[in-house]
Amino acid sequence: MFDYDDVIKASEKGGYLNTNGIRYDLDGKGMADYLRSIGFEVIQHYDTGRNGIVILKNGIKVSTNGYCHK
Repeated sequence: MFDYDDVIKASEKGGYLNTNGIRYDLDGKGMADYLRSIGFEVIQHYDTGRNGIVILKNGIKVSTNGYCHK
């Protein structure tokens, strides 16, 4: 998986995360639960029809397909 620093680094670069364990979670709940467990405050998670999106309080958006950006 990834950790707190990986999420921050990827979002700063508009990069990707390895989301192997949760990439098929289309509503983003698995990603949201994981991000909460490593200290992020999740504002919302939802399904786009292709993947799940998680929006964090610090403005980072993380997709279950691995894309991450501010």
